[in-house]
Amino acid sequence: MPTTRHALPLMKTSTPAPDTPSCRAAAAPRTTTVERSEPAVGPADGVLSPEQVSRPIDAYLPTADQVMAVARTEERLVNDCLVDRGGTGDFADAADPAQWMPFVDGLIADRIVRNTMWGFFDPENAPTFGYARPSADLGLLVPKQPTSGESLPDCQELVSAGTPWGGWVGLTDTGGLPDGGPGYPATDSRYVAAVAAWSACMAQKGFDYPDPITAIGSSIMEQASSGDDSGAIALATADVQCKIDTNLVGQAVAILSAYDQDYIEAHRQQLDDWQASLKPYLDGSVTLEDLEQAAAS
Repeated sequence: MPTTRHALPLMKTSTPAPDTPSCRAAAAPRTTTVERSEPAVGPADGVLSPEQVSRPIDAYLPTADQVMAVARTEERLVNDCLVDRGGTGDFADAADPAQWMPFVDGLIADRIVRNTMWGFFDPENAPTFGYARPSADLGLLVPKQPTSGESLPDCQELVSAGTPWGGWVGLTDTGGLPDGGPGYPATDSRYVAAVAAWSACMAQKGFDYPDPITAIGSSIMEQASSGDDSGAIALATADVQCKIDTNLVGQAVAILSAYDQDYIEAHRQQLDDWQASLKPYLDGSVTLEDLEQAAAS
């Protein structure tokens, strides 16, 4: 589907335009920041690894298997549309089906490992790969173009627009939820203070960056110009260690959890309706006629 998620560099995206591979890219999600009154925040647990991160909104986000089920349904709908318009109906989101699930798994992992708020957090791989992805972590999903696909963009748009999440990639992060999800309160005063502590820690290690996202962007530009990843590895290793030393991720999770709760309370009916809209995609019962009727209404 022609849908791009995430604001953080090195993110995954699915953009199967004709003859164009899907890749991870930098693009703004539906909601990246939240500006409203600051809710009370509970204690921040220490976070040493991505596995320790959990948020209230996680209960509403589909699993990797559910995302795959929706993706396959959307792919089938695109092909139904192609056939209906005289095409061959042999489009595939993944030319190599064996790569599809690992790609989705990576998208789910990116909720934490490459988060819009705190940036990169992969203590295990940072000392070896820096900000880059381990070789087994797919960064590219190449689609199979239909033999006759003149209507492919229109069919993709019909299917994508017919979902509340804007295409299956939107299910992999909070931006596909009603009203763009709870957002990322990067201007919250508690988080601003936590980032300042991270920045001071980085300065002690010889790196001058105001925030984690700036550090990643600088690393990508430097590596692209020099072709040398040693600096990126040193930076990523220091970045992650400072996040552990200052508990930046733990504090961010506590803050996000407070905003999650506010969002859930204000959107209970919308979230129930959103989850109900998933069911025909999970069981494959939604039809092309359903989408065309919805588009015409």
